[in-house]
Amino acid sequence: MKTFRGLFIGVTLGVLAIVLGLVGGASSQSSPLTVVPSSGRVGIGTSSPAYHLDVNGTVNALTFRGDGSQLTNLPGASLWGSGGGSIWYPNGNVGVSTSAPMEAFQVGGSLSLRSFTSFSNVAHNAYFSNDYRYLHSGGASLMQMGDGAMLFYVTSPGTGGSVVSAFNERLRIDTGGTSVTGPFSASVKNFRIDHPDEPHAKVLHHSSLEGPEIAVFYRGEAALVDGEAIVVLPAYFERLTLREHRTVHLTPVGGWSPLFVSAGVRNGRFVVRTDGPNRTQRFYWEVKAVRADVAPLVVEDVKETRRGPKRQQDDRNS
Repeated sequence: MKTFRGLFIGVTLGVLAIVLGLVGGASSQSSPLTVVPSSGRVGIGTSSPAYHLDVNGTVNALTFRGDGSQLTNLPGASLWGSGGGSIWYPNGNVGVSTSAPMEAFQVGGSLSLRSFTSFSNVAHNAYFSNDYRYLHSGGASLMQMGDGAMLFYVTSPGTGGSVVSAFNERLRIDTGGTSVTGPFSASVKNFRIDHPDEPHAKVLHHSSLEGPEIAVFYRGEAALVDGEAIVVLPAYFERLTLREHRTVHLTPVGGWSPLFVSAGVRNGRFVVRTDGPNRTQRFYWEVKAVRADVAPLVVEDVKETRRGPKRQQDDRNS
């Protein structure tokens, strides 16, 4: 009988338990098991184990402990496949239906999600949450979809706060319509509505009246009283328009009498008078004015540098 020196090595594989007592530092081999105490290696099915546990054959285990990050030489037919529309894992990127993913996770087809957990990467390409879906490129623009709306943002993201608050909203499309913040450019600006006479059979197309100014207009009807009429415009008119860019057009109704505007448009009103015989002349009036809250339009521009209608700085009403 051999004398044991107190060295015990336990190797458990599935339901196999082997306890060996070794004398000295020499290797012990009991085919197909090899134990090398000097290196702390155990071989099964090999007499020269190269690792702490070296198995030359198939391993069957009920459980496995570890994250599998060091597993190598996986067969091509496994989950991390090399073909057949499987999943690829080259160079640290995961590809689904693409064998050459360029991003950390890339899908070469449609992606359907029942639900997902929030994550964000504003500096790169995407932000997702349970309520909204955001996409942007290079930190310059962003698209949001959610709550029955589609929104487009422009400008670089900020350093704090939520993803959406870091952008300036430029375009919103929702059940209330479409709204644009800032200049809007188009070669033709039309509207299309149901035809008033035949709404079930026809549509009506109209186009906008254009000009080299960013302007507003107001119109109405009035009558002289003892040769004079005072027309009052909306209370916001003074702050909205430039004083030096206001005009008034008058059209007599039901006859003719010379009409004129006295002292122009001031303090949100203008006075109409006549020096003709009809002191109660009725008339239509129309006021046009250039807006004071935006810079004037640059009418002619170089095509290569044009990115929407330019506007230049100008003095505003005080």
